[in-house]
Amino acid sequence: MPLLLDKFLTALGYPLGLGLAVLVLALILAWLGMRRVAWSAVAATVIMLWVASMPVTAMALLATLEDQYPARLVEDYPVVDVAVVLGGGIEQPSNRNPYPDLQLAADRVFHAYRILKSGKARKLLLSGGAVFAGAGAPTEADAMAGVLMSLGID
Repeated sequence: MPLLLDKFLTALGYPLGLGLAVLVLALILAWLGMRRVAWSAVAATVIMLWVASMPVTAMALLATLEDQYPARLVEDYPVVDVAVVLGGGIEQPSNRNPYPDLQLAADRVFHAYRILKSGKARKLLLSGGAVFAGAGAPTEADAMAGVLMSLGID
């Protein structure tokens, strides 16, 4: 599936994307003369967006995912040949910051450092490309490698 189509369909799974799609549908329904159904769709969308934007809702939904994978100490990990570190959400260098900004991916990089230093993995496999960056931009894997090398990892 092409990347843009994949990103578009993924956005429809989020409350805002779904809400906007329902609002477009409501406009079409109103144009077709089904105003009562259109107003019901608008009201349902407003309620859904309000409920979805409440911190208690977000935390409850997040907990259902996180509780499936309880946190473990690095000491409890099995010893493996290679640990894979996924990229994601790394901001490319810019005029504001000459270094890649790891943002929320920073904890992955530091945890990978812990895993490697504890001897639980012999090597790290860093993943992540430069999906939305211009040609010649460093990949997310390059950005993570730069941070790990600055911490003394080969």
